[in-house]
Amino acid sequence: MKRELDMPAKGSLNSAKLFCVWLLTLVCLALGGSSTSLEAATVSLAWDPPVNNTDGSPVANLAGYRLYYGTNSQVYFGQIMAGLTPTATVSNLQEGVTYYFAAVAFNETGVESSYSEEITWTPKALDSDNDGMSDNQEQAAGTDPNNASSVLSVKLTSAPSGAGHVVQWASVPGKYYKVLRSTNLMANPAFTPLTSHIQGLGSVTSFTDTDVTASGSYFYKIEVEL
Repeated sequence: MKRELDMPAKGSLNSAKLFCVWLLTLVCLALGGSSTSLEAATVSLAWDPPVNNTDGSPVANLAGYRLYYGTNSQVYFGQIMAGLTPTATVSNLQEGVTYYFAAVAFNETGVESSYSEEITWTPKALDSDNDGMSDNQEQAAGTDPNNASSVLSVKLTSAPSGAGHVVQWASVPGKYYKVLRSTNLMANPAFTPLTSHIQGLGSVTSFTDTDVTASGSYFYKIEVEL
């Protein structure tokens, strides 16, 4: 889908003539894993080179383009120098974060046009096995991102003595875990830590919560410590 963008000049580009630029929608989306708890996303954008100024005269002093981006509308913290190539690629974007993009053209003295119309994109997490956990989350948990049955599952049973709950989960040797509990999912925060830095020594690790009463509901959550 192509949209025409009119970019009024910030300064004189060519006898105060304005570039008229068309910015395309995203043309290539690619997600790649990273060593952090978030996915690192890459997006490529392309636009049609301007042919005429807004007064109809040919563009004669175009020196290049810049692509600006940020996480707030019209507030940009990053920029990509595209030169005279009407494409740009932005890397290391975080999943779940909305990014705003706008392009400018500039002349031989560095004078820029105003920003083009903004477009937005929110990277989505890559989930190869469609089990509800992103590939990067599975990498952190030590599960197989290509096997839907390989998940960080939790099982709750009563303690043999009858006093307490035994929380068991599928663990990975060498990983460390935190156990959190809630008695009211409407609270803020809903979960509070019970214990942390529990090392996984096998395929199953457990923790016994003895601080429970005979009545009431208890909810447990396991987090992988990074």
